[in-house]
Amino acid sequence: MKTLIIMRHAKTEMYSIDGTDFGRHLTTEGLAVSTSAGEYLLNKKIMPNRILSSSALRAAQTAQKVALALGVEESMIELDDAIYNAAEKKVASLISAVDDKIDTLLVVGHNPTFTKLVRKVSEVRIDNLTPGSFI
Repeated sequence: MKTLIIMRHAKTEMYSIDGTDFGRHLTTEGLAVSTSAGEYLLNKKIMPNRILSSSALRAAQTAQKVALALGVEESMIELDDAIYNAAEKKVASLISAVDDKIDTLLVVGHNPTFTKLVRKVSEVRIDNLTPGSFI
């Protein structure tokens, strides 16, 4: 892998229908931001070969909207339960396990893990990876 894009899921509803954190949906704003993120990547000609996402609903929806905006098949998205509530070392391990044939990987997940991950694997210094943002 040559390019890694780390993205926090977009803005979510405060509560889910089923009462779980795992089942929270994106807000209308979150859906729009996810689409805009995909359009931005497309305009910059940054095309992920694979999207690795937390299986939590909000992350999966973010990944799906980005993929749709990029015009890539949804089958390119791999949902992984291990990303939800994982420490940054676990997510880094999952990233390291991605096939070397993948040139560009987009990984979608949660804070605080993803802010810590950005600090660990890049020279970018941020206080907080905001909802729907990526590096």
